[in-house]
Amino acid sequence: MPSPPAYQFKIGKFSIGPFRPSRLSYQCQKAKSDFYERYESVLERLPLAVEREHFRITLIDWWTLLSGPESWKMSPKTPGEIRSQLWSNYFKELGRLYFDDFYRELYDAQEVGIALGSGWFDPRLLNEMVSAFRVSVFLNVGEERHGFVSPASVGFVQLDLGGAHLGLPTTEEVLKRQFGFDSFTECEIHQMMRSYFHFLALAARHHHGGRTAEGFLHSVIAIDLLLGEKNATTQAVTKRAATLCLGRKTALVQAINECERVYDGRSRYVHQGQRPDDELASLASEISREIGFCLLRLQHNSANRLTGFRDRWVREIDYVTAALKAGRNLPTADLANVGIEVEGQFGLSNYQAMLRTKPS
Repeated sequence: MPSPPAYQFKIGKFSIGPFRPSRLSYQCQKAKSDFYERYESVLERLPLAVEREHFRITLIDWWTLLSGPESWKMSPKTPGEIRSQLWSNYFKELGRLYFDDFYRELYDAQEVGIALGSGWFDPRLLNEMVSAFRVSVFLNVGEERHGFVSPASVGFVQLDLGGAHLGLPTTEEVLKRQFGFDSFTECEIHQMMRSYFHFLALAARHHHGGRTAEGFLHSVIAIDLLLGEKNATTQAVTKRAATLCLGRKTALVQAINECERVYDGRSRYVHQGQRPDDELASLASEISREIGFCLLRLQHNSANRLTGFRDRWVREIDYVTAALKAGRNLPTADLANVGIEVEGQFGLSNYQAMLRTKPS
């Protein structure tokens, strides 16, 4: 198979890049496993590896538990055969369960970046790669520090990361440096962000899969969940969204018109089956991502991580909207207080420019 580009980047706990045979060889030796030796000729030809950082788990120490010879008197098999079969099945099932988490965590680590338009690495591709291996290495088990290597093979296809090897590391860097954000906590604003970016990520996945209408609809659902409420009218939500988008350097009237176009398109699709065109879908994506950056700015302030944030935020957005519609000139601090991008702040346009910039 043709070799993929020399990807080398990190996403959260995951490292993605050229396969390093020496690293796996060392781990197998430490586990006293002959897995690498048996498959060395195949493994050394693998071009790409996705590796998660090691972490502690709780295991049954079968070596100690079944060390006594009296345990085997009723079995026709030798103690060595029984141990080998038991250990193999036990660690095979553990590996399978932890790989379920592996794929989920690999996607979750990318969700904010996907939502903001960074490109993404589809974990499902790892399950479709013929001649690939899923390898779980268990080390330092029990007092004797035993180890076990549990492999499973899958398939292989040509792999294209769709720019994720550039966009996702850029996103992590931006989130940490510009907004002091590296993971969600249990505070209210972070839980709002988690839900919002989840739907924006679903929108991006639909879009990249050629499902423009579904992507458009999920962008609008995200805005509804964030800015709507039980008795809120569509007009109230569009005004709030428009106000938060003033960082796009548009006047409030223009921003309201754009948001109303998006919601009219949503209504025509839901009630009449009229699919939105690409231009309207792109506008919905742009608006929803602009609002996402408002949340990122706000969560940087520890005062906004207190309970009751959303109710206070919505009231302040409505105040700013009403004041601007009345023609009042608000202080910059009032705009920044609801997350609107003001002069000198890092925004969506800066982020998009970074994604377009090719590394030297």
